[in-house]
Amino acid sequence: MVYCCECAINYLNDAYDMESEAYEAAVLMFGNTIRVLAHSNNGLITRFTPRLKKLIAIAQKSDCGYGDDLQDMWNEIFESSKS
Repeated sequence: MVYCCECAINYLNDAYDMESEAYEAAVLMFGNTIRVLAHSNNGLITRFTPRLKKLIAIAQKSDCGYGDDLQDMWNEIFESSKS
């Protein structure tokens, strides 16, 4: 799942002027991936955190605004899994 997010976000980073649906799909996929990892009982979120944070950083460098969506989703899902 993380690899699919990496492929999508790297593609969006390399592409120019994509339709908004492409960014929305990447954000949804990222959110679903984080949700699954955050609720796993085997510490997967800790293992994949560096790769996921790197994707957020890549997306935030674009001018499309979806990096903020990824960061917000990370904060919402990851913080709620701690409680």
